[in-house]
Amino acid sequence: MKSADIYQSISNQILEALRKAKASGGLAPWHRPWSVNDPMPSNPYSGVTYQGSNIITLWLSQIGHGWKTAKFLTFKQVGLYNSQHNCQLRIRKGEHGTPIIRWVRALNTKHYIPRPDGRYTDRQTGMVVSKERAEYVTLRSYFVFNLDQMDDVPSELLNPPQLYNWSQTRDNAWSFIKAGPWTL
Repeated sequence: MKSADIYQSISNQILEALRKAKASGGLAPWHRPWSVNDPMPSNPYSGVTYQGSNIITLWLSQIGHGWKTAKFLTFKQVGLYNSQHNCQLRIRKGEHGTPIIRWVRALNTKHYIPRPDGRYTDRQTGMVVSKERAEYVTLRSYFVFNLDQMDDVPSELLNPPQLYNWSQTRDNAWSFIKAGPWTL
């Protein structure tokens, strides 16, 4: 999918949701009149919470389809999860993914040659440059599937273990600050 098509698709989703909200006299779709346990769309395989326009895109998709969970996986992650956990998680036949975008750094191997010291040589000028100079940023699109679009979803994906105990982290930080040589 071309980046212009991705942007247009996201814009169309947002505009359509706003038209529906206006026509029904309701709230904008990202103003939820209820509370949920996990309102931020996330990826239980990687533990990452989606960011930027992906949040709105995934919320709109979740609301539009009536999915109960805000957890999404790529097709590839479903296969990886199955092979790592010996299970049969699968996307139902006929389900369609929601497009998301991600900016990624890629190495320009056409113009730069890697060196053993971690830097790169410019093929045209022979100049040695840093990795940052030899990379470029590009937009990639992916399709993700909500866990409600899948069968045989393991409970650990629905309720993954908490990676951080934020209250314990906060308490430890506060204890460190109080124990220091400074005055508060």
